[in-house]
Amino acid sequence: GKVIAHADMRIEIAEGAFADDAVIALLPSRVDHPGPELIPLSPAYTAHSPQSYAGRGSRLRAVLPNGSSERAGIYRYAEGRWQWVESTHHSGSLQVELGQLGRYALMEDRTPPRIVTRDEYALTIADAGSGLAQVEVFMAEVPLSPSAYEWDGETLTLDPSYIPAANSALRVQATDRSGNVGNLAFSDRKSTRLNSSHQIIS
Repeated sequence: GKVIAHADMRIEIAEGAFADDAVIALLPSRVDHPGPELIPLSPAYTAHSPQSYAGRGSRLRAVLPNGSSERAGIYRYAEGRWQWVESTHHSGSLQVELGQLGRYALMEDRTPPRIVTRDEYALTIADAGSGLAQVEVFMAEVPLSPSAYEWDGETLTLDPSYIPAANSALRVQATDRSGNVGNLAFSDRKSTRLNSSHQIIS
């Protein structure tokens, strides 16, 4: 195998990653269009080769800057936006299996998911950073059964028949892949007025 390295990002190319001899480059550039929720921690790097990459065994490793938080992640630019890539910590860096060549950057997401009311029983939940990891509904801090609501990846719709009429402690919680948490608490189920709050879990 071979290693191509810059100060803050490197590719460890496994033997057999290409069917034959190949040329591969790791080209730095600035991070364009990170979006409102992502903070770049490194330049963008494009892993490029004119030869066909088999996608086996190679790793991309990004060095974590001093003082960076656990919300740092490796992102790949695809379909017109930066997308979070599942990574693991390894000796002061994050590493991912290099399944495909492309443009990568180390970025940090510190923004909680947004929860917006559509009507009394429907909410829109979105995250433009690392992406949603989990959505939960609590009644008096006890998780509601998933049968009490429907979640289609964008809209959460509560089933009124599962919610006691005297409820005053209903809370929706959305967590993104970086660990940021957004909460929305219903002050009164019969009213469309909502008390919303966001928090970041350290």
